[in-house]
Amino acid sequence: MSDGTKRTLIIILALILGIISIAPFGRVNRSERAGFIAAFATAVVGLVAFMRRETEGELLGIPYSFSPPTIDRLKARLWNAEDARVFTPHIFGWGWSVNFYQIGKRLGLIT
Repeated sequence: MSDGTKRTLIIILALILGIISIAPFGRVNRSERAGFIAAFATAVVGLVAFMRRETEGELLGIPYSFSPPTIDRLKARLWNAEDARVFTPHIFGWGWSVNFYQIGKRLGLIT
């Protein structure tokens, strides 16, 4: 079996498992359903990153990073005086983190 075939089967399996996980088996409340959908979306993004052979990038305009987190990246994303953005790419996963330095500065807590 070729690598392309294996990747395709992995993607199909992940999609099937994701659809099963959000299917309404019994009573599922909204927060559980939102959690299932978020986990499914992150799995799909992870598969796309795997197929692209990238650890960092963007999908649908949303940044992702699947490289192991480091202390430097933690500081750069959560407390960075040099970055004017309030929302920075996630330390790990798909989405955004909050630059708490910029929030404190905009609220006047930090001068």
